[in-house]
Amino acid sequence: LELLIGRLDVDGKTMKGGLSFNGNKQAEEVHCWIQRAFPKNIPGDVNAQAPVSTAATVKAFKANPHLQEVMKNCLRYYLNFMGYNLIENDATITFEKRPDFYVRIQNIVDRPHNFSRISRVITSLDQHGLTRHSEAFKNLVTKALPQEHPECRKATTESIQYWRGS
Repeated sequence: LELLIGRLDVDGKTMKGGLSFNGNKQAEEVHCWIQRAFPKNIPGDVNAQAPVSTAATVKAFKANPHLQEVMKNCLRYYLNFMGYNLIENDATITFEKRPDFYVRIQNIVDRPHNFSRISRVITSLDQHGLTRHSEAFKNLVTKALPQEHPECRKATTESIQYWRGS
């Protein structure tokens, strides 16, 4: 929680309301930010130092609209990294391709660790009470994204099966 509310930083970056890396290249190279922006209730597979959400953390997220908004801002940042914008209203959550979509999504396909990042985002959103966002994001990566990008479909067959089970 301390990081997400802006009291701590990771690699010189605070997460007050989201992230502000200097471009997508830096977000790609700094791996620990995703673990801090989207904590899970189990230790990370890659980084044993990744924060773990406790029952108290999850309860705080579910009860605090500000914390939920901070995590949504982190989701917006990650979607931007993938080449999408988040379009949200009371009834629906959708995604719009950005002008740099094909460049950004090729980055995702070319670097398989991004599939682990996607898994973390799906799980964390759901665990912290942002189930609608988790489901919408899961639909994006399991249905829309593979249809949009044939290479992504090939590269993510196993990941898609995993994400559908998340």
